[in-house]
Amino acid sequence: MSRINCHSGFQHYEMFHSRHCGGNNYGSIFNTTYNIKCGGSHTGGFWGGFGIGLGNAFGGWLGGFLGGGNMFGGNMFGGFPMFGGGMFGGFGFPSFGGGWNLSGLWGNREKKADKSNESDKSSKPDSNSKAAECKDPDLDKINGFRDSIQALQKTPDVKKAEELKAEIEEAIKKQDDTHKKENTDAYNNLLEDLDKLINKPAKAPAQNEAASVPVSQVVSKQEVVAPASDDNANKIANANSFDTLPDYATLSDADKKKYLDKCLELANSLSPKELQAQISKLPDEVRAKVKQSFYENGYTNVEPEKLTDDLLRKLVTIIDKSEIDDFDNISIQSTKKSADNKWTIEIKSNESGTKVSYVQVEVVDGELIFHGRQDNQKYVLQKDQNNKLHLMQYKYHEGYGIADVKKNA
Repeated sequence: MSRINCHSGFQHYEMFHSRHCGGNNYGSIFNTTYNIKCGGSHTGGFWGGFGIGLGNAFGGWLGGFLGGGNMFGGNMFGGFPMFGGGMFGGFGFPSFGGGWNLSGLWGNREKKADKSNESDKSSKPDSNSKAAECKDPDLDKINGFRDSIQALQKTPDVKKAEELKAEIEEAIKKQDDTHKKENTDAYNNLLEDLDKLINKPAKAPAQNEAASVPVSQVVSKQEVVAPASDDNANKIANANSFDTLPDYATLSDADKKKYLDKCLELANSLSPKELQAQISKLPDEVRAKVKQSFYENGYTNVEPEKLTDDLLRKLVTIIDKSEIDDFDNISIQSTKKSADNKWTIEIKSNESGTKVSYVQVEVVDGELIFHGRQDNQKYVLQKDQNNKLHLMQYKYHEGYGIADVKKNA
């Protein structure tokens, strides 16, 4: 009886990969049953088929030799006085009768009671008929995909690999029921091979090959991105004034941090007049942070809407942070509010008796500004941790380092 040997797409996929085991191990016309493994002996080829044929022959002979499963069952030489029956049952020399009959040698046993041999005969193709042909519509697709992957392994192309992956995924959805489980495994193996091509890390060419290797052969799934320019970082590092800094709005977060650090450095190194002239050129958020860097520890700005007579009477000092003398021992003479909601505070120096009025002007970068006796003397109203108020004149304020009024005037 002939056996139908239909290789599934999965088996063909394994055959393809067995090339890497060394040599062509696909078997021959004498042994078409799939039996290919790496790392061991191969049963394919002419001699494999021939060996199996001999094995079957001697297996049948041993069956006859052993009788019904017992070497001496039914008497090894029983059933006939000399060589009749048993081992040589049905096999005799002319002098013992029966002529040349080889049925005993080849194990001519009776059929089992379940008639399995008869069942096999009715269910299998006749030995004289042509072996049934296997119809697996997915086989050609799998072989075609395999060839395409092999080509991509030689010449990597991520885009083509991704397109091929999409085709295979679509083929899985539409595959035929014939060998569906095995073919699904084959398809999945193809997808794994593609994923290795798609996700393979890019390997940069050697320095002497950089000019000759196409970019498409060294890129991975991610596009090659040129390293960020150091122009902005260099401009920030080399700036000697706010005018020479790069455009803040175009900077990365990392460069914005460098920008702020540079501004703080410049603000400390610039003269008060230079700082006052340039600070308005800074972006709002940067300018506010530069100003805050000069604040006394724990001091915060007073909000204009929270001003009251009671609060203003907590004013205790008027301080110029330069070497100019301060009013640090004062008493509040009066507070008054104008029709446009601007406050005026009159103080008196307890040391000299000098009186000075400070007038609310505007709010700039969150600072509530007052001017002194002269309009170009600017102060910010701040509160300390003890809720005491102070009029503070910092380096960036107009009038810094210049006396507004002498204590005894």
